[in-house]
Amino acid sequence: MTYFKIKIFTGAAIALLGFGGILYWEFPLAASSSNQPVKTVEKTFSPKLTLIGHADSVWAVAISPDGKILASVSTDKTIKLWNLATGQELRTLKGHSDWINSVAFSPDGKTLASGSSDKTVKLWDLATGEEIRTLKGHSVSVQAIAFSPDGQSLVSGSWDQTIKLWNVATGTVIRTLKANCDVVTSVAISPDGKTLASGNNFD
Repeated sequence: MTYFKIKIFTGAAIALLGFGGILYWEFPLAASSSNQPVKTVEKTFSPKLTLIGHADSVWAVAISPDGKILASVSTDKTIKLWNLATGQELRTLKGHSDWINSVAFSPDGKTLASGSSDKTVKLWDLATGEEIRTLKGHSVSVQAIAFSPDGQSLVSGSWDQTIKLWNVATGTVIRTLKANCDVVTSVAISPDGKTLASGNNFD
């Protein structure tokens, strides 16, 4: 069986995601305490870790708020949790019946959300690896998800041209927004929780 790789680079944080893996760079940001201009230095970074385990393309990744865990999702229909210090695979979460397109940690780092082509969002307990609940309401693939800053709400964007706002505690839909586009590809919530942004694919 062919396994697909995730590469972790040391040094701050630019990630390029493509078919088959993730390249992650950490690099020290140059700073100066004086008024002198900061020198620009070109440097090639080598991977800190290569994480191997998914059996198909890695579609999205997220890092826990404490920076200790990386979650990766794949077209192999699984979620994998990795220890970023050692590269050890901690756990594989299974439950989706189709490709998994998006993943997000709650602000407190206790809950993981995943959005899938099976039209659902799933919430997972990170301490146990157990599924908490499944959020159903989209009629087509869920492409993007994001938690609100207080962790009480979650937004999801879908190929069904809608964005849904969910109550995390109950799994119920609070509001559905019509995106007026072909596909919703990404979503984000502002730090104060008052503004929602979406990336769309227009016809």
